[in-house]
Amino acid sequence: MSTSGPRSAEFPMAFTEREFMRGALWAWLAFLILLPLTLATSVVLWSTDPKTAFGGFIWGLTIGGFALIFAAPISLIVMALGTWPFRWVGRSLRRVRSFAAHILVYCALGVAFGTGTAFRHGHLVLSVGWRRHRLRGRCGDPGRMGDHRTPRPPRRPGTRRPTEGH
Repeated sequence: MSTSGPRSAEFPMAFTEREFMRGALWAWLAFLILLPLTLATSVVLWSTDPKTAFGGFIWGLTIGGFALIFAAPISLIVMALGTWPFRWVGRSLRRVRSFAAHILVYCALGVAFGTGTAFRHGHLVLSVGWRRHRLRGRCGDPGRMGDHRTPRPPRRPGTRRPTEGH
């Protein structure tokens, strides 16, 4: 084996396991840097008053920093467990010399992976929230948020309540 690593004329974009893990760690670090910046920028973009934009940016960075407390360990675990599809794609593309093709394929895979994760997470959050909403409505505590039922007027003795759907 030559000193140039696994790359050859036949496999110009081949990589070693160490190179792959180094790239995965760089991607994880880029995520950790971009997460608070993205949150801060979104706060500024949603701001209606230009005078408060800088304060909103600082507030967004603070929220982003707190988000990193949870995002860093979770994303590290996800990265460790979820690298196999990226490794498979990388091995499949080792004959393709175009760097732009690699970027495009990895971006598409990242968008698909992120969208799937966000959809699954959002689905869990919404389903749990919906269950809480329904349970609160059944408990009959009108002081709690989510109880949207209005009280029924009292029935007169001897009358039947109409059945649903008729």
